[in-house]
Amino acid sequence: MKKTLLPVLVILLLAWLVLRPGLREGSLSSNPQRSTTRLVMGSLATITTWNVPDALERRAVAEAFAAMEEVDRQLSRHRPDSEVSRINQAPRNEAQALPPTLLEVLQAGLALSEATSGRFHLGLEPLIRLWGFSAETPPTQPPPAETVAAWKQAWPGLDGLRLVREGETTRIILANDRVGLDLGGIGQGYGADRAAAVLREAGVVNALIDVSGDVRVLGSKGEFPWRVGIQNPRQPGGTVAVVGLRGDTALVTSGDYEQFYLYNSRRYHHILDPLTGEPAQSQLASVSILAPQAMLADALSTAFFVVGAQAGQELLRRFPGVEALWVTTNGVIGATGGFPQP
Repeated sequence: MKKTLLPVLVILLLAWLVLRPGLREGSLSSNPQRSTTRLVMGSLATITTWNVPDALERRAVAEAFAAMEEVDRQLSRHRPDSEVSRINQAPRNEAQALPPTLLEVLQAGLALSEATSGRFHLGLEPLIRLWGFSAETPPTQPPPAETVAAWKQAWPGLDGLRLVREGETTRIILANDRVGLDLGGIGQGYGADRAAAVLREAGVVNALIDVSGDVRVLGSKGEFPWRVGIQNPRQPGGTVAVVGLRGDTALVTSGDYEQFYLYNSRRYHHILDPLTGEPAQSQLASVSILAPQAMLADALSTAFFVVGAQAGQELLRRFPGVEALWVTTNGVIGATGGFPQP
């Protein structure tokens, strides 16, 4: 009797496990929200999905992280094998080949450089090294004034980075040794956009991608929007606003609280102004940009921070559908008319 019944019980148990909701491939788990965090592009990145079948979620999220890793392999100046490092190590004033990804990012960045008269620039790698913000040991005091003055004297401005057409190929020319590619003000946003594209192509409708504060969303969180907090630049862990995001959009914040030190009662931060060769003194503590793409929001948040609130609002008029919220160094909050209310 027992020998006859045991195989039947095993078959019934296996059938229950296979058919049980949430366990068969393609089914939904009991919790509609799932988050995965990995170290990518030099930062912690989290992808959160809503109401996505388990098997699809695992595959799509893995592919999205792989896409961001590929972006990093091309755009990171910290990786010796990246395309950016290859160009930075090449002789100056000689045209260098560009892969499609890097060309796309450079074209977007150069357009913004033109719009800001060079105040936003993708060629500040030597200046960033001079200030020590790329070093493993964070700086504690500014570089000697004469070294900054020497950089300014040799800085070629908008002509420092040029794209040239050679037949069907576009190449890049760096003018002199005061110019080197640093895509920190635009690259993470581009990576978030690539991750969103991969998720969408895989069939994921609702997702939030957070790359160290660069937020890109798809769809919504069920009936509700994705809720994203904007950090208070002077109160760690505090927020100045919570924004609801739906659809295909991005929210990116740049501020003087991310990498900084105090020296002689002055705050020195990592957002540098090529006009002065020093950290931007725009009287802003943070800028949050809402835009259709994270790459655009990333670049505009940096540019707005450098030029200041008045010029920043003028800049945004060139980009329909883009809104901003900013916090001044004395704590005053400002926003463009279309920025969503909490």
